[in-house]
Amino acid sequence: MQDDLFRWKLYYRKTMPEDYDVCWLSVGVDTKKLDSVFLDFSNKRKKQKDKYYGEYFPASSIANGTNSFYKFFQIDKYTGNTKGIIEISLI
Repeated sequence: MQDDLFRWKLYYRKTMPEDYDVCWLSVGVDTKKLDSVFLDFSNKRKKQKDKYYGEYFPASSIANGTNSFYKFFQIDKYTGNTKGIIEISLI
């Protein structure tokens, strides 16, 4: 793991990511209880970034005309290689 992190730093020339991206399952979500910022994609998701320092996308929404955000986040944008994502259960 440490070795992988070191390679990532060398490849991207960053010591720390500047933000993070989240895709979330919308099935069963009561949008009346959901912070409305999660549904606001205006101005390049500025309100999301200002409030939570990251960006949140419904997993099933289309990201690039072809892939859902769930699949999109599993592709390295620089190499096209498959990359891992983590799942966090809040229940």
